[in-house]
Amino acid sequence: MISVLYVDDEQGLLDIGKIFLEETGDFRVDLMESATAALEHLKTHRYDAIISDYQMPDMDGLAFLREVRKEYGNIPFILFTGRGREDVVILALNNGADFYIQKGGAPKPQFAELAHKVRLSVQRRQAVVALAESERRYRDVVETQTEFICRFLPDGTHVFVNEAYCRYFGKQREEIVGHRFVPGTLPEDRELIHRHIRSLSREHPVAEIEHRVILPDGQIRWQWWSDRAIFDDQGRVAEYQSAGKDITDRKTAEEALKVSEDLYRTIFNTTGAATIITAHNTTILLANAGWETLTGVVREQQENRMSWTVFIDPDDVERLKQYHYARRNDPSSAPGVYECRMIGGDTSVRYCIVNVRMIPGTTNSVVSLVDITARRKAEDELRATYEQLTATEEELRAQYEELDHSQKKIQESERNYRSIIENLQDAFYRTDKEGNIILVSPSFVRAMGYDSIDEIIGKNVAGSFYYHPSDRDEFFRQISASRELKGYRLALKKRDGSKMEVTATSHIYYDEMDRPAGVEGLLHILEENEMRCGPTDSPEGTA
Repeated sequence: MISVLYVDDEQGLLDIGKIFLEETGDFRVDLMESATAALEHLKTHRYDAIISDYQMPDMDGLAFLREVRKEYGNIPFILFTGRGREDVVILALNNGADFYIQKGGAPKPQFAELAHKVRLSVQRRQAVVALAESERRYRDVVETQTEFICRFLPDGTHVFVNEAYCRYFGKQREEIVGHRFVPGTLPEDRELIHRHIRSLSREHPVAEIEHRVILPDGQIRWQWWSDRAIFDDQGRVAEYQSAGKDITDRKTAEEALKVSEDLYRTIFNTTGAATIITAHNTTILLANAGWETLTGVVREQQENRMSWTVFIDPDDVERLKQYHYARRNDPSSAPGVYECRMIGGDTSVRYCIVNVRMIPGTTNSVVSLVDITARRKAEDELRATYEQLTATEEELRAQYEELDHSQKKIQESERNYRSIIENLQDAFYRTDKEGNIILVSPSFVRAMGYDSIDEIIGKNVAGSFYYHPSDRDEFFRQISASRELKGYRLALKKRDGSKMEVTATSHIYYDEMDRPAGVEGLLHILEENEMRCGPTDSPEGTA
């Protein structure tokens, strides 16, 4: 139900309005007889909309409107007052009134219109609030990502970057958006990046790449990127959308592991790794300090006494034994590096990479373990974040497709509109609210004796086209009162000063805020036989 505060100094009108509005079942109406009392009341009560008279003794409706806008923001406000106050209309709309409705006439249709305008203004306000909230949530999701997110045009001009992207490259958003920003890369990686971008097609629009970048402070870091190409109807790339992250730590770990596999030939060739020499029956023959730290048991209690598998999670033991025995008999028959879960002396569980190498000429093995618990945790977190980013990307794609569809509909509508205007036989015109011509049809140009539209655009109707100066005031008075005129007869002044009799069918048009924006309509040029049907020199015209 919509809550409404109705302010008017006529108690009878307040009572009637409350009855008409509340009988619809959509409204709850509170009444106030003055703007001053209403402002005091608003300090402790909230409403979905306000209806106000203009002429009130202590404070008029415009002053009330200004106070409401100052103190309570964009709450819907409808000015409901007497006829013949076009100056009030303009002031009310300029000060932020949602609608202006004139009193008078039969109560039922009048209050039906008032109810409709209240519903419309409340719905429009709710839509604005909902859109702002949706945009805020979207921004929050994108801006709180730790991954880098950006969108850029084929020439490299960035149209969007999130905060993580700016922070990583040490740039302000305004230094990147609207500019061709290309992070520094190593020469040997540039061709790889170019091939990656060129590989994106309509059939395969998404691809991943890992490469190095040079940061502003000179650091060289590894990055992973997932790039998506967005294509237009002609198959041309319109935009790229990218999500990336720094993988320097992962690359470092992978490279270190690769090196360690080549160098771990004897027990102490690797410092810092948990390394042991085991007998064919898995007994620990020798252990280093890293192994002691990992297991939490001193070496003297292990060597020649314990099997190294007692520190392995029971679910992993059988698999590791199979690998171990298989490699002893045939080193190529089982993997030399694998993962397992280690259970230390304090029962803590650690994820490790196990590297097994047979010692040539013996039945013994070198087993080295690298603790990757932190990396596993980081990978799990990155996986969850990537899934969230994927969902966000799908939402962005849907929004982009919807926007593209809307743009096509707008373009088609504009083409149809242009075609109608250019082929009109009668003369079409449109003015702004000051009376300056902003749009005319070619037929208007020809009828008025001008050579081109450019000679007419910007001219003021009052000073340039009325043959009788009094016609403008009468025309404005009548169209302000009725909002539109049909067959209104008047005389216009052509370019050479001669008089041209026309009938005008015109109306006031409104902007997106429902404020009067100007007048537009059609002019029918009267032939000789038509001019005999009525007066031709009357400045008053006929409605």
